[in-house]
Amino acid sequence: MIKIYINIIFFGVNLLAYVSDKYFAKELAASNDAIHEDVLANTALQEFVSSNDSLQNHTMCTDAALKQSSSNITPQKNTSNENCEKGNSQMCSNPEETNNVTEIMDEAVYRLRQYANFNHGYNDYYIGNEELSLCFTEHEGTEIERFYLAIPNPDKYNEIVKMFYTFKGISYLGNLDVKARIVRKYYSNLVMMYNDYKGRTIPFHGYSYVLSADVQESEDITMFVQTSVDINGHKDANKTKYKNTIVESANSFNTDVYTSEYTQMQKIKKLFINLSGLIIKKKSDYVGITYVNSIYDDKSLPKSFRDRDLRAKNMLHFINLIKNSFKE
Repeated sequence: MIKIYINIIFFGVNLLAYVSDKYFAKELAASNDAIHEDVLANTALQEFVSSNDSLQNHTMCTDAALKQSSSNITPQKNTSNENCEKGNSQMCSNPEETNNVTEIMDEAVYRLRQYANFNHGYNDYYIGNEELSLCFTEHEGTEIERFYLAIPNPDKYNEIVKMFYTFKGISYLGNLDVKARIVRKYYSNLVMMYNDYKGRTIPFHGYSYVLSADVQESEDITMFVQTSVDINGHKDANKTKYKNTIVESANSFNTDVYTSEYTQMQKIKKLFINLSGLIIKKKSDYVGITYVNSIYDDKSLPKSFRDRDLRAKNMLHFINLIKNSFKE
């Protein structure tokens, strides 16, 4: 049984608490021009990765084991509202809705673990070595991006986990600023959030509703997982229906959300996250970080959301920021 008990924190507070905002914007622009073609060669490295014991041990698990380990999530009941923005969140008083949300996040955790396994399905690799693998795969026609990074210092585990508590914008590791507001709280670590996205170097302004949970499977394994639910806020102007092709139980979720952002939502783009998550695992001589992300392929989104090379560059730059933050 997986027991969720880590408190959730606004992911509007960015990873940039660890690295400066100016550095990120400057270096991202530079990195998009400076990454060599040999890094983005799309070389098929499945044979290499399969022989990589450390990566294989990190990701290998059977489908049955996945189902067994992620089918009984027990969220922690609320003890306080200390992590909620005052006046901007509401406890869910509907037990049926709480049960539905818990089941959705059960499936989200299952899918996160499934696609954190690099031996599941084909991989179109951009990078593959003992410390880093970055690739794209598919789930029934839906593209998924993912990377695996090894930090060669197991003592950094708690610090890495703390960093991702602070930075909860895991749904898009690109040049976006994310502001979040909890609109419904089910448990202290399981909430619905309204996210507002603004591009730093691209002309983009969007929003999404996501279910977000933190999971501590053991003392050495922590997971963060998010998935969108396609609900319309009160008088929401955007009536486009989206289908979550990865966390399918999210498609049957239905609830009313009243939002103060109605006027703004008429003018901005709805961003739909099929699945986004991180698994952080402490091993004897390193900390493994696995990232999985899939955003609904809306052709009206900016090119940086849809172009593989640009997404790979954004991920690679983010990886470099993580590595630089935890140098010896």
